[in-house]
Amino acid sequence: MTTAANSSHNAFPLSHAEKTDPVEHVEKTPGDSTTLEELHYVPSAGTKHFQPETDVEYVVTFKTWVVIFMLTVTGSVCYWLVPALSGIENQIAAELGDVTKGTWITAVYNLGAVVAFLVCGPNSDLFGRRWFIVFGNILVVVGGIVGGSIQWPLVDISTQVEMLRLLILRTAVEMDQVAATAQAEGKAPWMAIERQLGHKIGMCNYYANRPVCEAADRAIQIHGGGGYSRHYPFEHIWRHFRRYRITEGSEEMQIRKVAAYLFGYKTTGLKRGETSQKTKL
Repeated sequence: MTTAANSSHNAFPLSHAEKTDPVEHVEKTPGDSTTLEELHYVPSAGTKHFQPETDVEYVVTFKTWVVIFMLTVTGSVCYWLVPALSGIENQIAAELGDVTKGTWITAVYNLGAVVAFLVCGPNSDLFGRRWFIVFGNILVVVGGIVGGSIQWPLVDISTQVEMLRLLILRTAVEMDQVAATAQAEGKAPWMAIERQLGHKIGMCNYYANRPVCEAADRAIQIHGGGGYSRHYPFEHIWRHFRRYRITEGSEEMQIRKVAAYLFGYKTTGLKRGETSQKTKL
């Protein structure tokens, strides 16, 4: 038995590194109980090594290279095509007058993506199924999900702007009426306006600065890195209007003024049920 073991060890001579245990760092010599796996056997050159995970070697086929080449060319073309289409769409929308009339371009784009899936879907094995699905998902994301995620915040911000515009216009009308009444009574108009409408002016002041900053921030997010650069006016708009939340009475001061009227710490100087306007709005 010892002779058989020695002969097997002579058939596979060990180097100094193979005799050294990587954990214990002690020299080991082959003995009667030493197995081939413990000796860290490394096959010699030209010997086919069996892979325990799979017995089939991975080979990059010609079809895979074709798919990679097609995706590279298509992605490169689409990368430069998107800015061109955006410029064309803006010109078309400007000529049509209504910006919403240019949405047919997006509809055609999505329809083309659907047709491509229907036509190429059964033959996706020709292009590589996994590559086709990944690239198709990118098209769907750009044409659908991203477009939908842009619509919701725009609608929200537009609604806030319209509500704020009505509040500002109503406050302006009341200011004119209070000023006219004060002049007729021989009082200082600005003192009457501050006393009777100071809380509404504070509402307009602090709340108007929020939607404009939010709109600029959303525009930057939609345009990505380009929106953060100075090629677009969004970063300038954000920096310019962000300071109004600090100057001309900070946002916290305006909120404190409004809260004083709401909780009765300050009054408008009018009796309960009495209004400052002589006519209905």
